[in-house]
Amino acid sequence: MTDVPERWADQLRFDYGFAVEALKKSGSVSQMVVLHDPDGRGITPILLRWRDREAKTRGYSYLSLLAEATEPAAFSFISEAWLRVVERRHGESVDEHNTRALASSEAEDRIEIIYAMVIWRDDAGERQAAFKAGDIERDASGTVSSVKPRATWKVDDSIVGDVIGIMPEEVVSPSRRMEATRLISAGGEAMALAAGCHFIQPPRN
Repeated sequence: MTDVPERWADQLRFDYGFAVEALKKSGSVSQMVVLHDPDGRGITPILLRWRDREAKTRGYSYLSLLAEATEPAAFSFISEAWLRVVERRHGESVDEHNTRALASSEAEDRIEIIYAMVIWRDDAGERQAAFKAGDIERDASGTVSSVKPRATWKVDDSIVGDVIGIMPEEVVSPSRRMEATRLISAGGEAMALAAGCHFIQPPRN
């Protein structure tokens, strides 16, 4: 993976491997986000249970607020999705083409995939992301028979989707972090649950 720091390239490989093993074991993967502490000493895993688009929007807003309050070094994101095989347009970058392919979930030629994404900041404070996916193949009974890896690609920050947007576009100011911390603290567990975010373990202070 070019231009991806070794720490996050290793993390992406681990996340993808974890997702594939979970898929093969249970037949599905629960959507999950993991916050990585800046000091590298801990993680905060969160299960995402979103019933509809409205719940998903609330969830992304909560996670973005949480990122402002905690300033994680990175986010990991694991999920299943539908990918549509589409022709690459003239002048379209690889990242733009891949992002457009992920946007079509109702097409008849869609493919079921599993993917992992890591979003981090580079040394200049710019938001970056890398993505790794595999095609899911199932037998007649619906059991996963294989997962065929796709190429790993780096996502340009100009292509801002819901997942990438969890990480604030700019480094959070001290005043904004204080306000975000106040809102998260005041909302407590009820705020997280209302956003469909279930902490597997309590976030670190």
